[in-house]
Amino acid sequence: MRDCRLFRKHQAYSLNLRRNVWVITLLWLLCLAPLTSCAQNAAEREHEEIVNSIKSYDTDRALELLNRQIRQHPKDSLFKDERADVYLMLGKLPEAINDLTEVINEVPVTTGVAYDYDKRGNAYLRQKDYAKAVSDFTKAVEINPEAFSEGGKLDRAKAFMGLSKYDSAIEDLTSVIKVAPPGVPGSADEAYRLRSQAYAKIGRMNDSRNDALIFGERSRQK
Repeated sequence: MRDCRLFRKHQAYSLNLRRNVWVITLLWLLCLAPLTSCAQNAAEREHEEIVNSIKSYDTDRALELLNRQIRQHPKDSLFKDERADVYLMLGKLPEAINDLTEVINEVPVTTGVAYDYDKRGNAYLRQKDYAKAVSDFTKAVEINPEAFSEGGKLDRAKAFMGLSKYDSAIEDLTSVIKVAPPGVPGSADEAYRLRSQAYAKIGRMNDSRNDALIFGERSRQK
């Protein structure tokens, strides 16, 4: 009988202990929830400040906040992506290329990463590294043709012209003219201007003059 009482007492003690552990765990989670919510709210406020700093061209403040976030969250590619935007604004092309390269290497290949290829391509274009620019613009068009069939090919044509590949440039520029909305100022105007130059480079002077006339007429209509 004594052993039975001890066994039941032990069972009751174990049950109470398990209940206490669950209660303590629940209380800990309830206490932790407001802290987590506060941390999330603080992070959202800081990211909003980053976005507003970029929009207002307060690059010093934007870089200060972004550098801090990258130190705290080195695996979060969003902050590197946004820091690259600031570097591009400042003309710090090697720094922008480094950040964009890390983002491209870290994130899965989705339609979104096409924008990073496009941005890096433009950085290479500004550096006159035309071969790398062509490669990145091509990736952007391949990954997200809906977004880059116009602007991406226009930029790639500029890189082709830098490489003296005028036939390839003409092909891209002709494609841009076909997909651009008719009568709407924009990329088609630039495409006519550049294609006129490309035609002249390969001796197609009549085509060059025709495009120059179209470009002039469209410019007067603006």
